[in-house]
Amino acid sequence: MKQTCGIECCQARTGRAQRNHIGLAISTWIDKYLRKVNEKISFYQQDWDVIKSGISRSMRAILTT
Repeated sequence: MKQTCGIECCQARTGRAQRNHIGLAISTWIDKYLRKVNEKISFYQQDWDVIKSGISRSMRAILTT
């Protein structure tokens, strides 16, 4: 979970903010795990899908201006 949801990337200073970050990261991991099971794609493929859509949106914006 630490590798796929970024719990170690928390830059919060207060304990409350750190707990919130960890709670949201765990919630995200559960959602990603359910998607992995239902759609039969890896965590890394899910991340790549997000990156790929961002790149294509950026390219479209550049090409239309």
